Amino acid sequence: MSTILLIYILLVIILVLHLIEEVKHGFHKKLPVGEIPKWLFISLNVLIYIFCAVILILLIQDNPSVKILLWIFGIGMLLNGLGHIGMMITRRSYFPGGITAIPLLLLTIYFLVLLG
Repeated sequence: MSTILLIYILLVIILVLHLIEEVKHGFHKKLPVGEIPKWLFISLNVLIYIFCAVILILLIQDNPSVKILLWIFGIGMLLNGLGHIGMMITRRSYFPGGITAIPLLLLTIYFLVLLG
């Protein structure tokens, strides 16, 4: 198993834990721009996990076109982690998804370095 594939799988596992934390603590109700409807929150997450599954399939097939998708995923996870941590710093308190954002961010930085 390649290092990229292994780190990618770990990132997706952390992303699942991140979603669980967000749902448990009402992330969709606590956004700075206001509440996001639950159906939209669920739909966006379904699309994200479909995207993750497509990447996984392409990685397993060793498809060269997966590289751009890995970069999109990595940049998205970087922004996700920074956003949650930034909200906690700004609010000086816990923000839903903030705990799992830390390992997500750290592993994403390593992942992007590997992609580089």
